[in-house]
Amino acid sequence: MSKLKFVTLLLSLLITVKVSTLLAQSQYELRYSDHVYVENIRSVQWYNKGLEQMIPIIRLGSADKLNLHFDDLYNSTQNYYFRLILCNADWTPADLLTMEYIDGQEEDFFGYNASSINTVIAFSHYKVTVPTAAMRITKSGNYLLKVYPEGSPDEPIITRRFYVVEPKVAVDASVFTPNAPQYRDQYQEFKIKINLNGYSMPNVLTDLKVSMMQNHAEYTKQWIQNPTSINNEEVVFDKPNHFFFKGSNEFRILDMRSLKASTASIRNIEFGKTGYVVNTLVAKPRFNERYLKYEDLNGGFSFITWDNYNEDDYIEADYATVNFFYELDSIPAEGKVYLLGGFNSFVPEKENLMIYDSKLRLFKNTKLLKQGYYDFRYVYIPDNHDSNQIVDLEGNHFETLNKYQIFIYYREQGLNWDKLVGFESLN
Repeated sequence: MSKLKFVTLLLSLLITVKVSTLLAQSQYELRYSDHVYVENIRSVQWYNKGLEQMIPIIRLGSADKLNLHFDDLYNSTQNYYFRLILCNADWTPADLLTMEYIDGQEEDFFGYNASSINTVIAFSHYKVTVPTAAMRITKSGNYLLKVYPEGSPDEPIITRRFYVVEPKVAVDASVFTPNAPQYRDQYQEFKIKINLNGYSMPNVLTDLKVSMMQNHAEYTKQWIQNPTSINNEEVVFDKPNHFFFKGSNEFRILDMRSLKASTASIRNIEFGKTGYVVNTLVAKPRFNERYLKYEDLNGGFSFITWDNYNEDDYIEADYATVNFFYELDSIPAEGKVYLLGGFNSFVPEKENLMIYDSKLRLFKNTKLLKQGYYDFRYVYIPDNHDSNQIVDLEGNHFETLNKYQIFIYYREQGLNWDKLVGFESLN
């Protein structure tokens, strides 16, 4: 081999190794958000023990626990570990060592896994309860759960947000129909009062942070600023025509508890070489429809099967390829349509994008989903958007039954992280 060919080959190998390394780094780059990093991990569920649809929040110093469930489609026994990371109110990592907020072990492992039973698509199911007996959380605030294979803490497979509240203050919030005519039919207005209960907040304007979300959807988050009154007993936000959320609409529902018969939201169910295929009814925008009240899960989801013996839905529920269809009169030129729900953490990313199918003349998204009951909705997001430009294609009604989460953070003098000192869930 000539010297030139050898050098060329060596450079090619070096470039290949460098590109592969960069891709791996990009894949496993830690996100301080709800995220699944690898294709084989599916059906992640993260909730308060015994309260499946509740936001993942525990009280500091209490016996409260959180449950994590997920499936590994590789269907092989793997040892998974997890760590907890304390974050600030804006989800940047806190400037603290792990030992400063965790008493005990800094990592722990999953003590349970089981193989699927009587399913077309085989999988291994994992679950863990957090925190374990080997670790005690000592500080309040925002936390990130990081799950990874044994011996590979820099290669996360799952991250999930949760909250540890140290209830120093009480939150008194109310929702009402706006008085302003331009907001009355489509918006929900709020008044928020923080009762300090003797808790000292000497620097309210600089160190107090108040955030609010609708149905635990991160893209709806608002930071509530500029209190209307402050004294030693309370902080009040009640400026008229100022604190609003769009009412949106009740969520669409995919009832896939049985793969033997279609439900109201499903056009048909087929069985092919790769397993079950579910085709939903073609959905259309609901801008001009009247409000219709019905029960939903406020964006939540649950894994349930009616087709097996129900000894354990987590290992007996099967998977199906689900085709979602959506019809619009015109194709958005400077934005995109997304399918969002709690099952995909309401994240407007590529895997949740509705792609236009020119043959069908419909937008389509295909997902592999576990049997169960799902809430979802469609939103339009302009390119180079900010949160005020997101358009809910379901229409907006002040009557909609939403659930709101209110978080009160305070950075005490001399501390270098934000304490979560109050929380309220409002229907």
